Amino acid sequence: MDFWDHLLIATMMAVRDSYRDDEMQRQKAAEQESRQQQHYQKLKRNITNAVGDIIGAVTDVTNQANPNYIPNDIVDGLPLLPFYAFAKALIARGKAPSAEQSSFLDVVIGIYEVGFSKAEFLASLRGSNEARRIISGHVGISDSHAGTFWKAFFKVMYVTKSNEDTLKKVIEHITTIITSFAMLGDMSEQAVIPICESLIKAVQKQIVECRSLPENDFDYIGEVHYFVHMKRMADIAFSLYSMASKPDDIEMKILFPLYLSNLLYLLIERSAMRPDEKPGLLDKTMKHCSVRIDIGNVIYSGYDVYEHMQSHGLLFRLLDQINEAVIVGVLIMSHKANRQEDSARFLSECMGFLVGVENELAKENPFCGFGRLAVAIIHDEFHRNKSPGE
Repeated sequence: MDFWDHLLIATMMAVRDSYRDDEMQRQKAAEQESRQQQHYQKLKRNITNAVGDIIGAVTDVTNQANPNYIPNDIVDGLPLLPFYAFAKALIARGKAPSAEQSSFLDVVIGIYEVGFSKAEFLASLRGSNEARRIISGHVGISDSHAGTFWKAFFKVMYVTKSNEDTLKKVIEHITTIITSFAMLGDMSEQAVIPICESLIKAVQKQIVECRSLPENDFDYIGEVHYFVHMKRMADIAFSLYSMASKPDDIEMKILFPLYLSNLLYLLIERSAMRPDEKPGLLDKTMKHCSVRIDIGNVIYSGYDVYEHMQSHGLLFRLLDQINEAVIVGVLIMSHKANRQEDSARFLSECMGFLVGVENELAKENPFCGFGRLAVAIIHDEFHRNKSPGE
């Protein structure tokens, strides 16, 4: 063979080798891509399984407290926990989610009814909006704040005397969500560890603070609706007042709505709502609780109550006297009737009623100071009006 024959053969072999090398590279790339996709799918399964495990761990505890009821704050909070974890990871990432993170958010947003869209969720990472308020109000937790889910969960743990294993499981599952979602965005270990450390420290501080509150604050109030507490209050008060010896006493059907309106006024007045919003909120709350004041065929609205209380008008003086009459009356008459347990029950039902109303107001008006006002109000009112020797 001459030079040209050798050149032709060498060229053909070079072309063939190039195509073989390219095919091998393609196969390796496909195999690597397949392994990468398998890895991503495993991370997504980890997240899905962790969410299910959290639901299982939490509901196991709530079933111990009451097998027929799960507190609304826990029901509302559970679907939001993964989004709290996603938010923590994405904030630490400091840039837009990766393609895998973004596609996974599309799936999860479509599954859970959380009250916001993917775009609203991503916007919440950059500033305050409704999605951020929903997540923070329900499942956010820090050194200075615990969302309604955490408070309810801590209450359930308290009343069921659950050990630390339950809390450990929940925290481990949340950190699994944070870690797996971070890995979907190829985030480093150094970025994830501080998030998990911060979560554990916040939970540690908040559960200690909750356990340091008065025991009444941990009465499993979520077990019944506050309307039930209100009816029980009325039953106790009406029963005791029916034993009164003075036939000319003001009828309890007038006294009781006035007493309730005073409690609702104190709750809203002590909040951080703007002054111009408080009269309307009191009126709305009174209507929602079916509290109707009718004196001498004159109907007083929540606006009227608020105005009178602020200006020390007729209702201010009347409510102050009636508030004292109801509380002291219950204390004295339960003692005279040898039914001392009724005064304790009345106090407990008052607490349940006002805490229940406050919980609803806190959901509708986050960051307005609602959360622990009711306990202080009931404590103050009963101690202020407690008769000597009681």
